[in-house]
Amino acid sequence: MRWVEETKLTYVSAQAIIVRNKTLNSYYASGSNEVQYLRLDYHGARIGPMFKEHWPHIHVYEDGEPRFPCDQSSSGNIVIDFFDFIYRNYYHSKWLDWAELVWDDQAANLGISPNPFPAIQQAFDAHQIPSLLGKYRPYIELMKRAWRENNDALLPLFIDNEKCRLLSYTV
Repeated sequence: MRWVEETKLTYVSAQAIIVRNKTLNSYYASGSNEVQYLRLDYHGARIGPMFKEHWPHIHVYEDGEPRFPCDQSSSGNIVIDFFDFIYRNYYHSKWLDWAELVWDDQAANLGISPNPFPAIQQAFDAHQIPSLLGKYRPYIELMKRAWRENNDALLPLFIDNEKCRLLSYTV
């Protein structure tokens, strides 16, 4: 990773090897088909051919295609967003524990009682979209803001989202 002016990310190549149902040592010893490779790439001074790849993007193979858009937030904190993406997708129960912990603190600070987190989680599990979009919407927005603020404080390195949106093929 490289950055300037303390918080402006200029380059990152962050690799993750997700090993499921094994340890990394047992994977190296005997291999496994339960491994996923992901790499976040962002080169602030270089982009690929016109609209071929998102800027930044994620590789699922060591090199080459396909490249997928990064699940980036409005803050532009792509490194933390990359790790958040991994936890939400591969270690969801651990991510939920963290999300609830962060939200519990925020709910207490805001004087929100009873805590709606369990009910919202149940609404997601039961596919209760009208409830999520209706009565739980303000709480979901507050939760997402609390998670964003927590994540941005962990590693405050940001890209210029507006430039990236313009030069990536997202219509």
